[in-house]
Amino acid sequence: MSKKSAKENIDTVRNSVSAFVDRIENGLAVIVLSEASEIHFDFPLQFLPTHLREGDHLTLTFEVDPETTVAVRDRVAALQAELTKENESETEIKL
Repeated sequence: MSKKSAKENIDTVRNSVSAFVDRIENGLAVIVLSEASEIHFDFPLQFLPTHLREGDHLTLTFEVDPETTVAVRDRVAALQAELTKENESETEIKL
C-alpha cells in the first residue's frame, strides 16, 4: 500500500455556486446566493470584475490550495511544538 503525501490527502475538487449582486454600497457588493437567498455577504469591489453592476449574476468557485494548506499546517505544527517545549521547561519543578 502506498503512503499518500499530505498534499495528496487534501480535497482539490472545485465547487461552484451561483450568486447575484443585490446592490453596491460603500465600495462593497452585496452578493446573494441564487439557491439560498437568505445567505448574503458583502465583498469588496476591488476583488470583483470591473464594471460589475447591480443585478449581475456571478459564478463563485471555491478550490482548496493544497500547497498553501500543507505549508501553513506545517508552520502551525512547528510553532505548537516549540511552544509545548518552552512550556515544559518552564513548568519543571525545582526542589
